[in-house]
Amino acid sequence: MADQQAAEPVFQIQRVYLKDLSLEQPNSPA
Repeated sequence: MADQQAAEPVFQIQRVYLKDLSLEQPNSPA
């Protein structure tokens, strides 16, 4: 259970990072 809790914030950070990349690069497939 500890691993899952530790993976949640990391996953959220990755989502925000990918979201920022999509905003900075309008040519991205996302």
